[in-house]
Amino acid sequence: MTVRLASLDWPPYTGENLPGEGTSAIISRHAFAVSNIDMTTVFYPWRRVLDSLQSDTTVVGYYPEYKTARLEQKFYFSDSIGTSPLGFVYLAETAFNWSVPDDLKNWRVGVVAGYVNQPVFDQMVKNGELHTLAANDDLTLLRLLNAGRIDVAVMDEQVLHYLTRTTPELSPAARKFVFHPRKLDTKTLHVAFRRTDLGQKLRDLFNYGLHHPDKSLISSDSAKLLSQ
Repeated sequence: MTVRLASLDWPPYTGENLPGEGTSAIISRHAFAVSNIDMTTVFYPWRRVLDSLQSDTTVVGYYPEYKTARLEQKFYFSDSIGTSPLGFVYLAETAFNWSVPDDLKNWRVGVVAGYVNQPVFDQMVKNGELHTLAANDDLTLLRLLNAGRIDVAVMDEQVLHYLTRTTPELSPAARKFVFHPRKLDTKTLHVAFRRTDLGQKLRDLFNYGLHHPDKSLISSDSAKLLSQ
C-alpha cells in the first residue's frame, strides 16, 4: 500500500530537494514502513497544501502541521513527529525586545501568509492591532528583514539557521540575524489525516510505527539532517 501526503518546502523539516525530503518526511516515512506502507509526498506552496485535499482525493493528509483545536475538528492528528521553536528574528542593529504581546505594537512584523503562529498573536493580527506584512514564505521574510522593509519576522528557529546557512545571498548577512531568546511558542509537529475511517486507521498505524523500538529504520539521511 502507498499513501500520498501533501507538504511544503520548509527546510530542514520538509523540502523536495532535501536529503530524504527533510527530517519530518524521513520520520513519517519510516513510521509508515513499520506497517509495510510506502509514503510519497507531493509538494505545494503552503496556501495550496490544504486546497490539495479538496482537489486531489488520493492525498490522505498533510504535514508538518501545528495542532490546534480548530484543526482537530477537521483532521485526525498523529502523535508528535518533532518540535518547532517559534519566535522572532530581527537584525542585530535593531533594538528589538518584547515580553508581552502588546510590546509588538511598536514594530513592523513580518509573517508568512496562512501560517498558524500563537493564539493571542494571531488574534491580534486578525484584529489589525499589529503592523504586519504577509509574505509567501520564510525566505521572503528574511529578504524583507535584510532590506529594512520589516523590523522583525515570526519564524521557526531551525528554519532561520538552515536558510542563513544555505542561501548564498544571505550568507554575508547571516550573523546579522538574531533569534530573540523569548520564544513566541514551542509547537509540536504532526501529520494531519483526513477525518474519515481510512484517515483514522492510517493515523493509528502511523502512531504505532512512530513509537516502534526498531531505530535501525532511521536512515543515514535522517541522522545527517537531525544532527545539523
